[in-house]
Amino acid sequence: QNPALRVGQHCCIDALLHGALIMRDESVIKFNIQWRDAPLEERDFEDFETLNACRNSLFDDFLIGYDQHLEVGFGNLSVRTNKRQFLISGTQTGHIPRLSLANYSLVKGYDISQNMLVCTGQSKASSESLTHAAVYECSKDIHWILHAHHAGMWKALMDKVPTSSPAVPYGTPEMALEIRRLYDSGGFRTVPIMVMAGHEDGIITYGKTCKEAYRVLKRHFDTVVRG
Repeated sequence: QNPALRVGQHCCIDALLHGALIMRDESVIKFNIQWRDAPLEERDFEDFETLNACRNSLFDDFLIGYDQHLEVGFGNLSVRTNKRQFLISGTQTGHIPRLSLANYSLVKGYDISQNMLVCTGQSKASSESLTHAAVYECSKDIHWILHAHHAGMWKALMDKVPTSSPAVPYGTPEMALEIRRLYDSGGFRTVPIMVMAGHEDGIITYGKTCKEAYRVLKRHFDTVVRG
């Protein structure tokens, strides 16, 4: 049975409705976006094959995907392409089992303080793009970011790894400031995983390589799920 179909089977109606109210906000872009609808060329992105293979693995483990009960997608990932640009999975693509480059967007510029982002591609950039931008700004050595969703990991890791304030929502300048605070305090600098307390089930990992970012996420996933 598809894991998406199992969501909420053993939950009470009140809990499911509460989750729906939170999760329906998941794919909403909260920043001002300047989007140029134009095809990207795979030859311009040497890391695309690795990026897409990682996305396949995350989808297969239901760390990125689509909740059929709540009718909302979740999770995204990106790779830095130069100092202030990155390739990120597009918004509302969680339901697609296998992506192509048409389902990604190149973030070409942003201004976190102005809550603004510029992107190009056949898909608009993920609603979490400013969050990714904030993580990239923490260090030039960060080249890969994975944003997964998993209720078990989220609950198990809450306040045991760097954790954002529950009052701070995703995809906002406030979340960018929160990420910077966690990094500058040393926690997120030395432990490359964080829990987004104000973004139910949301977890972020990063690394210099895709393997680094994925290994951190997978280690915690295996611990929680497989014991």
